[in-house]
Amino acid sequence: MKRALVCLLGFLISGCATPAHMTARTERTESTISEPAAAMNPAAQADLYLGIVDGLIRQQRYEAAIAFLAKFQKTETLTLRYHKLAGDALSGAGRIDEAIAAYRLALQSDLAPQAYNGIGRAQSIRGNWVLAAENFRQAATLDPANATYLNNFGYAQLKQDFRGPALAPVVSELQRAHELDPDSNLIRTNLALALSLSGSRAQLLALLDTVPDPARRKEIAAFSANWAPGWTGDTGIKGTAP
Repeated sequence: MKRALVCLLGFLISGCATPAHMTARTERTESTISEPAAAMNPAAQADLYLGIVDGLIRQQRYEAAIAFLAKFQKTETLTLRYHKLAGDALSGAGRIDEAIAAYRLALQSDLAPQAYNGIGRAQSIRGNWVLAAENFRQAATLDPANATYLNNFGYAQLKQDFRGPALAPVVSELQRAHELDPDSNLIRTNLALALSLSGSRAQLLALLDTVPDPARRKEIAAFSANWAPGWTGDTGIKGTAP
């Protein structure tokens, strides 16, 4: 069964076309690592190769990352890290079903928090906030000191239009995320929104007082005050999955 899943994933990845300009960039990237890699043992070579893939994903060069992964799978054993990176690249490229399948292959491992977070992100792209929230909850449960997972969990619940007392747990989660990463404007804005929707005006004002930039403070206050049921969100989940 596992072999069948790996083969299926390999087929789906290898079926992706890469634009000419990205192919050229990928070839240049690969040429810069070929000589030093030749002197390494196979495990170190594989680790270096997947590190390049990780870098491409962080640059949002998802199709290039998929191309590198397609080449990797032809000669290397597919590791848990490979499956997690495949999920990141496929999700970034909008291939959601394939991304979720890849992430699931990494769930029974130390990469489970990242895999659950990846599935949550994939479900959020679909607008399935109930499933997104459940997967973010799993990620935050496994890694409770990760501000990103807590923020994503809180945000996914905000997208379900909770109001008033029902938001108390969400406020708590976002407050914890804010304390873990107090410099994140993204988390602070989501916390302000949760406080506003829960009717916690005193806590909201106290939070705004911690924002040193007056313009930014005004922006967060206006965003929270002007929230409406039809809001689609301009904060929330951004960037690359950690």
